[in-house]
Amino acid sequence: MLDKYKLGIDIIDKQHEQIFKIINKLMDKNCDMSEIIKELKDYSIYHFDTEEKYFESINFKNAENHVNLHNIFIQTINYYSENSDKLNKKKIYSFLQSWIKNHILIEDKKYTLKENLD
Repeated sequence: MLDKYKLGIDIIDKQHEQIFKIINKLMDKNCDMSEIIKELKDYSIYHFDTEEKYFESINFKNAENHVNLHNIFIQTINYYSENSDKLNKKKIYSFLQSWIKNHILIEDKKYTLKENLD
């Protein structure tokens, strides 16, 4: 994972790296898209739980909005899971790569800034 995606919170950085690895599995020609989407969903739920507990520990002001973004992502993954046989793997990959990069660089960076803490 590139340094620009690191937040300086070891456990969260390691989990982000794992999410990138799961998403990148979609580019394997022989991958089972439904299995990868399930793995991504399960791991994302685990990761979001870690982040949300971290929010509580630091009194993150924007926690509610951030949690809503997590919920929307899980809803999207649920849709992909239910429709994986009808969806284009490259479009899903592109969406997921874009989402995770933007989420880390914009939304996750917010909880590393002192002005966003109570």
